[in-house]
Amino acid sequence: FDDLVSFLLSKNKPIHVVAHSMGGVLFREFMLTGKQWVTLNNSVGFKALFLGAPLGGSYLIPETLTGRGGNINKLSKLDLRHDKKELLAVFAKCPGLYSLLPLRSDVHDFGTPAIWKTMFDNTMNIGEEPSDGILKTFNAFRKRALDNEDKLDFKNIIYVAGKDDSTTATFVIEDTGRGNDLVFKTTTEGDGSVTWESGIPKALIKRDAVYYCNTTHGELANDETLFAPFLELFRTGQTTVLRKVPPVTRGASGLADKPKYEIEPVNDRNLEAVVLDIKPKEKGK
Repeated sequence: FDDLVSFLLSKNKPIHVVAHSMGGVLFREFMLTGKQWVTLNNSVGFKALFLGAPLGGSYLIPETLTGRGGNINKLSKLDLRHDKKELLAVFAKCPGLYSLLPLRSDVHDFGTPAIWKTMFDNTMNIGEEPSDGILKTFNAFRKRALDNEDKLDFKNIIYVAGKDDSTTATFVIEDTGRGNDLVFKTTTEGDGSVTWESGIPKALIKRDAVYYCNTTHGELANDETLFAPFLELFRTGQTTVLRKVPPVTRGASGLADKPKYEIEPVNDRNLEAVVLDIKPKEKGK
């Protein structure tokens, strides 16, 4: 990445970065470790847009790795050769997924084997616990991110947060009367994949560099109605098209049980939309 940035800087033109979802996490790694970061950040006209980046992690990852939620159910329906348990065994060995885990350890510490044992013991053990090596890598990643949280220079970064009616926010172990069960809870304050609390850095809130829209996570980089305000943000650092305050949420505030997913039949016309969770935009939004 340093070589690419060096090449772009040699052109002496403003560099604009769109970092959607995990792209924002990867770009933060460049901010922490990249040799060209300071030069890029001080270059004329540089701006970066973080679109729904899970900088503090997302509970969608433990939900998926434990076999719960819509994403893993969709994938297991699409994969004709592997069932859900086999897919989860593959996912459990992907270090990159663990970089998207929630970073805070005060509620659930995903860097310890104990939390994974607790989750799997209450999900019929359909998933696979991460190896010691993967947890070691995650703990090093988390420490680097949290230790430098207040040191990062966000002066040219703008965060755009999306909106969905339900975003996974935490989990609890509930007594169902027939035994304990792992239950994921949701909030209305998020984009469907990343909560505003977890995704948006406090430094950007203090800088008043956060904008909100009614677009869901998977569409933040696809929604053509956002392209004009994105260009305005790149050019001027501000826009009046997007709001500075969170959208009004439907229903009661607080946490709710994860809604049941309806598995949509997949065909050659909707395959991409189903896999990427792209939803039709509501009229008037």
